[in-house]
Amino acid sequence: GLNQAIERNAHANKFLNRKNGMAEVAFFTRDPETGLMLKCKVDWLTAVKNFIVPCDLKTTRSANPALAAYQFADLRYDLQAVFYLKVIKPHLKETEYAERLFPLITVETGDCAICEVFELHDDDWTIAEQDLPIILENMKNSIKKNEYRGYTEQGKSVIKLARRKSSLAATR
Repeated sequence: GLNQAIERNAHANKFLNRKNGMAEVAFFTRDPETGLMLKCKVDWLTAVKNFIVPCDLKTTRSANPALAAYQFADLRYDLQAVFYLKVIKPHLKETEYAERLFPLITVETGDCAICEVFELHDDDWTIAEQDLPIILENMKNSIKKNEYRGYTEQGKSVIKLARRKSSLAATR
C-alpha cells in the first residue's frame, strides 16, 4: 500500500522521517502587503540537516514525472508551495529554512503504489512568486467589495479542449 511505497523511496524517507518531524502543523501570519490573515497546514514538517522543511503528501493518478507535471500545473501546486513558504517563513530564522524547498511526496494510486518525490523547477517558482501577490491583492479587493466574480462576465463559455500528443498516434 501507500506506506510501503513511501518506505521503498529513500528520498521520501529522508523527508518523512518520524524521528525528526511532525504531522499536520498549522501556521498563521498577517501578509504585510495586503493585511490579510493567512493560514496553512503543512502535511509534514521535518528537520533535514540544519533546515526545517515543510512537505506535502499527495496521492496522484500517476507518479510518472511527465504526467504528474501536467496534473501539478493544473492544480497549481507551485502556488501552494510559494504560499506555504510565505506563511511559514516569519516563524523561522533565516538559517532555519531553505529557499524554494517544498518537496511534493506523491504516491500513485492504482494497481501498484509507486512513490516519487518532486521538487519544483526554478522557473515554476518564479512564476508562482509573481502570481501569488496578484492573487492575494485580488482576494483583498473581493473581500473589501464583498464581490466574488467568476471567470467571465456572462458566466458561460464555449471551450475547446487542450490536446496533447496522443499515444495512439504512435501506433499508426
